[in-house]
Amino acid sequence: MVEQTNVIDGFSRLVVEYDGSGDNGWIELKEVYDAQGNSIDIDSGGPVIQALQSVAEQVLEEKYGGWENNEGASGTLEWTPEEGWVGEHIWNVEANTTETLNVKGANIPEKYSRVTIEFNGYLDDEQIDFNEAYDLEVNLLVSTKDEQTSLCDIAKEILDKNFPDWSVEEGSFGEMLFRKEVGWEITYNARYMDTETEGWVLG
Repeated sequence: MVEQTNVIDGFSRLVVEYDGSGDNGWIELKEVYDAQGNSIDIDSGGPVIQALQSVAEQVLEEKYGGWENNEGASGTLEWTPEEGWVGEHIWNVEANTTETLNVKGANIPEKYSRVTIEFNGYLDDEQIDFNEAYDLEVNLLVSTKDEQTSLCDIAKEILDKNFPDWSVEEGSFGEMLFRKEVGWEITYNARYMDTETEGWVLG
């Protein structure tokens, strides 16, 4: 348990907010009230305000160590003598949805019977990679760099047309499979941020 000593004695209410992601975060003392319920100016700082901030940081770290890592978390802490520390903690969670789309009529050279392309659009970064290709006899083809680039350009046009937001924010990832008899089959995994909220009490 956090050793609060006498730091918070003489106060009637503390309110703290925090937010963190990507291994960074901040925690800030927002409101402080004295024993009579009067609001105290916290902008002036000073050793008492700094000590209260330090106690809040210790409480958060004790309850949710690593709260600022990966997608991170946000929330509020509130302290009163009657209830102790009460918090609302919101985890940021990366979620995925998957769908498969068939697209016909793509402009693929006649010599290909099968082509696979992988794509990843995380954080506005458009990455499209050639995987493999087969000839009409279903033999693995050794494609030149220019041929691979051309196939990736075709794949990008299809992605942009059918999934225009594939590289926006959390983006998406997946595989594009071309088969001569059916056209393109796209397995599209969309990333998005969700939240999980929980309340807690630390008396």
